[in-house]
Amino acid sequence: MPRTTHALIDSATLHDAFGALTAGKRAQWNPWMAKNLVDSTWLLLFDNVHLVPGPRHSGTGAVPGHEARLVSRIPELLLRKPPNPQAIASTRRWLSHPNKPVREAWNATTRFGEFAEWASYLRRTWWPVHFAANQCLFTADDSKWLADLLNVSETTLLEAQRQSESEKNVQNWSKGKGGDVAELAGQAYLASILARGKYHEYFARSNQLQLIAHPVRNSITTRTNKPQPIPAANSEMRFVNILIGSALLEPTSNQRIELWIDNIARARQAITSNAIVLPDTVQSTDADNHAIMSARRISIPGAAAWQRDLLNWSIGGNISAISTMFLGPWGVVAGLSLVAYKMARGRTVGESLALSTTTNGNFRRLGRTVSGKVFR
Repeated sequence: MPRTTHALIDSATLHDAFGALTAGKRAQWNPWMAKNLVDSTWLLLFDNVHLVPGPRHSGTGAVPGHEARLVSRIPELLLRKPPNPQAIASTRRWLSHPNKPVREAWNATTRFGEFAEWASYLRRTWWPVHFAANQCLFTADDSKWLADLLNVSETTLLEAQRQSESEKNVQNWSKGKGGDVAELAGQAYLASILARGKYHEYFARSNQLQLIAHPVRNSITTRTNKPQPIPAANSEMRFVNILIGSALLEPTSNQRIELWIDNIARARQAITSNAIVLPDTVQSTDADNHAIMSARRISIPGAAAWQRDLLNWSIGGNISAISTMFLGPWGVVAGLSLVAYKMARGRTVGESLALSTTTNGNFRRLGRTVSGKVFR
């Protein structure tokens, strides 16, 4: 039997899901939040998916707040691996490379149509959370490359960094106060997201892991030549609709997040134990029936009309974001062909997809393929 490859989902992706649930109304979601709520819900149902540890975290704890609540409910989400010195060194080389790939990535990132609205949402919602986890918005260790990237003196940047070590300052800045120093600290915070993403990538490569990264980090990576498709079954997509829609029926943000976490925990356990079946069906009505029966089996709560309302729940087409993922192998396995895939799996990719008749057939696929970057 092929070994299980662990997959890592980054906190930025997960925090967008929390942000969407906090807002509660789709009209208040930006496209990345909508996409990441759907992606996170589906991906967390896989028993090989974990939270990625940051470069300064040992993996012994989660980010305070909603992420910590999620981990308390599903402790196996924590990947207990120490910081990787090789990945840290590789990240530093990337940041200081004379060709300035970080500048190219930063310029590309700021041109994303979703970026400005997403950055504003982060400021309002996640700056205090980031401070609670790190006691600052960005570290003095990053001042040299950040000053170069943002075209300011290192002295000026270090003063902004020092002020970002004050919880009161960060709280005020998140409310739009603080002027130029808050704007500079915010730019440094956003650029640091790219650096952490590059560390995640090197960490995943060196540990032969899969990585599911936030779309804001698309500019720091490159697709491989032969990505492998991992489609979601149609009943899985409807089941995800139910899990999210059920949570959105709750009146407060805390209740929505708590129920979403509970729904995922129940579903993940049921999938692991083969208690529910979510096949890829020919008829859409059959997919509906499988999703509804599975939700009933694990007692997903909802209003009286939940079967219709939750099953039809969608976010402007973003449900299609999880219809297929593409796994691109890392360097050490970049030459793995579809023939090698068949040798490792015992069947071709096409044969694998044709066997999508049980929950296990779908939810084991991500865990039994090669390591790499997951594109959605």
